[in-house]
Amino acid sequence: MTVVCRIAQPADLPALQALYAELIPEEAPCLAEMAAALARMEASGLSAVFVAEDQSGVIGTFQLVIYDNLVRAPRRKAMIDSVIVRHDRRGVGIGRQLMAHAVVVAAERGCCRVGVSTAFRRQVAQSFYDTLGFGRFGYHYLYPVSSAPEH
Repeated sequence: MTVVCRIAQPADLPALQALYAELIPEEAPCLAEMAAALARMEASGLSAVFVAEDQSGVIGTFQLVIYDNLVRAPRRKAMIDSVIVRHDRRGVGIGRQLMAHAVVVAAERGCCRVGVSTAFRRQVAQSFYDTLGFGRFGYHYLYPVSSAPEH
């Protein structure tokens, strides 16, 4: 089985939409909005969605966000987000390949650290990141911010 990791293209969006439905079923991003977000990521050069694919198509994904950090200047940091492997392909090393690819890309782009977070309820994911050598550090907090402009 040959798995290739690469930057996602607009043609990958339907497969990504299906993967994200496995990750967070209550979310339903529309393809047009996903395409616009993918274009913004490409234009920024600091965020990208990657896919893992084999002969059957897209089987996994993650997003890598790179940012400059003044404390560690001039080095950068990276966050890995939205990691998912298609349900019928889990447990065969695809997630490991995705994470290894993320770390390599982060290093190539000058990052000194790579972080990843997952929900408290996702204990399988937590164990997975532990086995990859990610150390548990602090807490990750989220605060909802309205995207609607105030008048």
